[in-house]
Amino acid sequence: MRSIATHVVRLAALALLVPLALAGEAADPKWIDKAVSEENRAAATQFVGFALPAATPGVRWFGGPPEDPCDGKVTVVQIFSMKEGGRPLIRKLRDSVPDGTRLVIIHAQVEAEKVVQNLEKSPPAMPIAVDTDGAWLKSMGLDGKPINMVIDVNGAVRHAGLRTDMLRAAVTPLLQEKADPGKRAKPRPRASGASGGTGGPR
Repeated sequence: MRSIATHVVRLAALALLVPLALAGEAADPKWIDKAVSEENRAAATQFVGFALPAATPGVRWFGGPPEDPCDGKVTVVQIFSMKEGGRPLIRKLRDSVPDGTRLVIIHAQVEAEKVVQNLEKSPPAMPIAVDTDGAWLKSMGLDGKPINMVIDVNGAVRHAGLRTDMLRAAVTPLLQEKADPGKRAKPRPRASGASGGTGGPR
């Protein structure tokens, strides 16, 4: 009985090490966007090795919501607002990733009503989520300032807070990986006793 219990404990420990191993996958220092605040970087980095929180009810999708994040595509998520740069940021993002990369924009709550009106008139070519009440970004602990996140073929965040012009270097090796349903990314566990706020997924 003891040997079986020991084996179970070891398996559980290995399962816990998977996200830790991903989190320890340090990005090249040249990739880091120094314009991202320490608070935002820390909030985004907590999801490395895990899936991002699911979109909250107040999110409006334009260009269609993205497909299953575990469908074998590498995804770059850029969080920003039109106030912080808008369409030039999107153009730069599109030019900064290799072919085969899925792009998803999450627009912050600021000026959300105006953005929704514009997107209704002119649907985008890529999925854009407008966080109309700010709840989705709040669940990530982010304030809506520009930040890039790279998600692998299994739906796990691999990098957070990278420079847009360094995304190609970060994404290219991930495009060689194969999706494995057995390694599908799981939500980040809430801290014990946490309620609401910035802690993690819903």
